[in-house]
Amino acid sequence: MRVRTHHGTVVPETPAYDRAEQASLVRAAVAGDAEAFETLIEPLQRPLYGYALRLCGNVHLAEDLSQDTFIKAYRSLSSFSGQSRLSTWLHRILRNTWIDHIKSSKRQALDLREADQDPDMMLEEPSHMTAEAVVRFSEMSRQAEMQDRLSEALQHLPPKLREVLVLRDIEGCSYDEMADLIDVAVGTIKSRLARARDRLRSQLV
Repeated sequence: MRVRTHHGTVVPETPAYDRAEQASLVRAAVAGDAEAFETLIEPLQRPLYGYALRLCGNVHLAEDLSQDTFIKAYRSLSSFSGQSRLSTWLHRILRNTWIDHIKSSKRQALDLREADQDPDMMLEEPSHMTAEAVVRFSEMSRQAEMQDRLSEALQHLPPKLREVLVLRDIEGCSYDEMADLIDVAVGTIKSRLARARDRLRSQLV
């Protein structure tokens, strides 16, 4: 099974099945029906790849992370309770796979603890100038020639700052969705997001 790649904007999840159909497909996939599993993940492949690409900034690594995510999902599908969306469950697996890669890769010298310093600071949204700079650059980044610059700027952020920026400002997740995915308090998410936006602004202005 190869994951399809997608080099543009993250595509929203548009599954072609409802909750009841999803539950039926999950049961069939757990019982060994590979076609049912393919039906489950087909509409989620491109958005998962887009999420991976923005986290790691490398096409080949994003493909590997996406591929590993679906392999892990297939092997542990019986543990999916259906309490959350399948996409949220897959995002969590991909995020954990990405973090494991960072921890084990000798090429990464980033300090994963940096973003957790002073968690009570900067809980509010960024200043008007910071927010304006982010919005302005988001509009510019929709143009093909700006994609590389945005990707490069994102890669200069520590992983924990990068992921909240990707989830909030690119994928449009709510704070509650992010808290569920990352498993941290909303206040910590806001702190990381403020720091991420400020750092991104300093690179883009």
